[in-house]
Amino acid sequence: MTLAVACTVADYREYFDYWTGLAQKLDARIQLLILVQTGSANGPALRVSPPSNMKVFFREQLGLSRARNDCIKLSRTRWLWFMDADSLLSEAFLSPEIVEEFLDTLRDTHAIVFHESSRGNSWRSASRMALSGPSLKRLTSLRSPNLVIDVDFVRRHSIRFSPMLGKNSRFGWPRHGEEFAFAMGMAMQGARIQRIDFSPVTALRPSTGNTIGPVEKYAALLIIACVIVADWMRSRFFS
Repeated sequence: MTLAVACTVADYREYFDYWTGLAQKLDARIQLLILVQTGSANGPALRVSPPSNMKVFFREQLGLSRARNDCIKLSRTRWLWFMDADSLLSEAFLSPEIVEEFLDTLRDTHAIVFHESSRGNSWRSASRMALSGPSLKRLTSLRSPNLVIDVDFVRRHSIRFSPMLGKNSRFGWPRHGEEFAFAMGMAMQGARIQRIDFSPVTALRPSTGNTIGPVEKYAALLIIACVIVADWMRSRFFS
């Protein structure tokens, strides 16, 4: 089982000790795959000796350029998709050996965590567009991952998975640890979540905190109604 993470070079530099410690703490069956999006030629120079269950790939090693860096074609119908844009990446890779190793690792991937460290208000034009457009549809068409989540988008929309870790738990990662730990835990538990949709219609805005909007209220009422009906049918026909 592999947990794949896409991060920027700044986060890789800043949190390398965290990545290393996390890889060492993971179960031997869990492999941590990190794809560092550097956007420069300095990526390969940053390589170090990671733990045995941690693999690091730099974008340049896979032949990903600045202009077209948003997806990797795994097969005719399977894509590893990044949030940057909706253009397709050509198959002109620089290093076939590294690419083959990368694809072999992805074949056993059970969770993909997208970590987009956009700054300021760029989430309106990047995260929102990508997660509500064709990118998410292509991403969720992957057959291998069971969990797809963008930790930065979750953080910006004040959505927390506190029941698993405690209300104020941060898992040792100041900004994104709680969401990442949730994704990791779900992957280790063999979660069968096929899609987590944080579309702008239902997502919570940063300015509103944890305020529940009308869409969430109607969804909650619908769920309660379904539970009541299901319980009645069980007692009426199957008891």
